[in-house]
Amino acid sequence: MTSIYTSYMGEDIVEQEDEIISVGQLNQQAKKLLENQFRGVAVIGEISNIARPTSGHIYFTLKDEDGAIRCAMFRNQNLRLNFDPQNGDQCVLKGQVSLYAPRGDYQLIVSSMQPAGAGNLMQQFERLKKKLDAEGLFAQEIKKQIPPQPKHIGII
Repeated sequence: MTSIYTSYMGEDIVEQEDEIISVGQLNQQAKKLLENQFRGVAVIGEISNIARPTSGHIYFTLKDEDGAIRCAMFRNQNLRLNFDPQNGDQCVLKGQVSLYAPRGDYQLIVSSMQPAGAGNLMQQFERLKKKLDAEGLFAQEIKKQIPPQPKHIGII
């Protein structure tokens, strides 16, 4: 056990007798807690940022209006899918929450996925695109050419 004393104006105000652990140990303990608590969880949300590397895995973000979680569906699981998930799809996922200890990121390891219709966020985005298009904001004739050597760049 290691003792840590915190001093404020010459007075010891906190004494800690807890074991000091490394970041890696903390992440491993958090991983065990998450995996034991969230085993076989079902989650509904909208797929975004889908990526399909050559490994055959599928990586994506599942989100709703209140949050987002990274997801991984490994090749042996996604070969069983009876549909091709796309950005904007609303889906019900079953899986296990895990923590990738080297980065401290938690994610959902997906064991199965079922479609649940079109996602609300994608529908809102498409409605906004249609509205802006109707206002002519995507018209080619109002777009400005980018000069070969821009002098100023604005970031919004």
